[in-house]
Amino acid sequence: MKHTRSWLAIPLLLCQAWAQDAAEVSPAKQRLQELQTEYRQVIQTWQKQMQEAQKASETAKADDKPVAAISMRPDFSELLKKHIAAAKEFSGDDAVSFLLPAMNMGEKPAETREVIDMLLAHLDSDKLGQLGASLGYLDQMVDADYAKEVMGKIEKHGKNLPLLGWIAFHRGEKTLRSEPVKSEAYVTAKATVAAAIAKAGDKRLQSQFDELVVEVEKFGIGMAAPEITGVDLDGVAFKLSDYRGKVVFLDFWGDW
Repeated sequence: MKHTRSWLAIPLLLCQAWAQDAAEVSPAKQRLQELQTEYRQVIQTWQKQMQEAQKASETAKADDKPVAAISMRPDFSELLKKHIAAAKEFSGDDAVSFLLPAMNMGEKPAETREVIDMLLAHLDSDKLGQLGASLGYLDQMVDADYAKEVMGKIEKHGKNLPLLGWIAFHRGEKTLRSEPVKSEAYVTAKATVAAAIAKAGDKRLQSQFDELVVEVEKFGIGMAAPEITGVDLDGVAFKLSDYRGKVVFLDFWGDW
């Protein structure tokens, strides 16, 4: 299953590498810590607003009045401006560390594009590998033409192996999910992606690729289902294999 991008989790994950001993904090790291604190404050304010809006909504429904719209995400607009300003003030890896969390703060494609364009000026940075997971979503974040443009620039540069590995993964993913595992197309795509990932040295990318391969090769269409055991409504034990050769309808559900 394709992973969904999360505006809430990604900025925090990208900043974890900056956790520092308070005794030795550079100006850039201090600025980033301040922005991290502000980020958490924005989240907390939004969560409080959501709670208040929910209560107001319940009251409006009870009084048969119109329900006001609720924002589904915090307003990061001012925080985005501060991240971009800091990236322009600092350079190299420091600039990249301000830009990575900013990728998911913009509400408009133009804002996301501005941040990514700035990141592409740092293709030699080791930190830029963290951009890789987002490359497969650029068509949604901006548009398909821009996604091709970005990947083309990375490939032309040709030296950032983690990003090249992510590009190979994103391009091969559709084939790996749609083609039979014994088909020439699947085997070729798997080998191509695996070779690029081996050079990338990105543990997150390797893990995502391994999970995909397991998913399609063990649970894909046309593969034998794993054994399932249980007890039916009459208290009789059963195994899925008992019904081999018959049409079986499985209904998975839960009470969440």
